[in-house]
Amino acid sequence: MKRVLIVASMLVICACRLYAQTYTPIAVTGFNNDGVAETGTNAEAVTTTGLDIQQKILYTFDFAATNGLQAGIPNDGLFTTGLRTYQMADYADSNVLYLSKLGSVTNTLGTGTLTFTTPAAYSKISLLCFSTEQNSTLGITFNYTDGTTSAQVVASILDWFGGINPVFDSYGRIQRLSSGPYNVEGLSSNDPRIYCIDIAPACENQSKNIASITIEYLVSGAPSGVSRAVFLAVSGQAY
Repeated sequence: MKRVLIVASMLVICACRLYAQTYTPIAVTGFNNDGVAETGTNAEAVTTTGLDIQQKILYTFDFAATNGLQAGIPNDGLFTTGLRTYQMADYADSNVLYLSKLGSVTNTLGTGTLTFTTPAAYSKISLLCFSTEQNSTLGITFNYTDGTTSAQVVASILDWFGGINPVFDSYGRIQRLSSGPYNVEGLSSNDPRIYCIDIAPACENQSKNIASITIEYLVSGAPSGVSRAVFLAVSGQAY
């Protein structure tokens, strides 16, 4: 009997770890700003805020072509590398979650929630993000459809210029202006850089449907407290 119990326990542990390795996009709502210029020649008209203290933003291939620029991010907002795929929200609407400590930076929130369009169970969640004006430290909580929440996970993200181990890079950035000429920054140094935060829900929670993710800005990497965190998309490994 004792041997049977040991084998049964091992099967329970293994079952918790058997999941697909591919990260697929998760549709979410809760973005609070438009940080991507996607069309025309007026970057101010098609965005709602800059993403750093100098009001720099991202831009798409189409915006680059119209304005004679290099690089840019995909027109459809689809970022793919290896087994990872992320889908940004529509560029015509709010498409970034823009946070700072206590929401002290203009147009930011101190805490934001990304709500799943279709709640589901995941063995791992990946958040596509970067920090500006130095590093940022966040507290991340999963909210389940049964009313329970996970313990907060603390994670740090690096600045979009010069950080190590980005998952995507070399897209260029421009200043948020009402007209050109626009000056593309970062290409020679493989910037800006976009990172991911990968979190595995606790084993006992992996079969639960996640309803939303709450992200709290905890610590600014800049002594002046002006660092910001920018979240672009969510992907997951299905349970």
